[in-house]
Amino acid sequence: REATGEHGAEVVRQVLEKGNMKRLLFANSDTLAVMEKMYSDFPNFKEVLDELYITLKISYLTHSPIEFSTPINLNGSPGIGKTEFVRTFCKRLGFEFFDISIASMAAKHDLIGGSPQFKSSSIGEIAKALLLNGSTFQPCILLDELCLAPNEHEYSIVPSLLGLFDTEQRKSVKERFLDINMNC
Repeated sequence: REATGEHGAEVVRQVLEKGNMKRLLFANSDTLAVMEKMYSDFPNFKEVLDELYITLKISYLTHSPIEFSTPINLNGSPGIGKTEFVRTFCKRLGFEFFDISIASMAAKHDLIGGSPQFKSSSIGEIAKALLLNGSTFQPCILLDELCLAPNEHEYSIVPSLLGLFDTEQRKSVKERFLDINMNC
């Protein structure tokens, strides 16, 4: 494919450089011990912690990379600690944490990249986290304030968000600026 101009060529170079330097995360006995502390520090999140613990235990017992199979929706009133829970979980277990505010996005190109045909386009926030900014293959991406997602015009972000949450569709999310499919 034709390079997307100077800016696009630089982004592609950065993605290619980063790709072969990323690590995989595996659960170990320390990981499971940290999870026990999470239960006492965040008792209101027991159901979520149970799901996370199962995945970590499978990684530990099978010596396979940690792979959370589904997105987790933390729903609740403002101020109950949803973001703090995710931030603490990531910090304690060594996951990279990327907080993407959906409320600050004007259109889907902010999330999944803009068309390289437009001079001001760039890579989307999801690709930045997965391909550029992360040093592991398993970053934690918090899509904050989903209820404020723009959904009123042709640039609606909602269909792109639904694609990220669907089990099959998220395996091949189109990053428009780079013109590649990403496994999210």
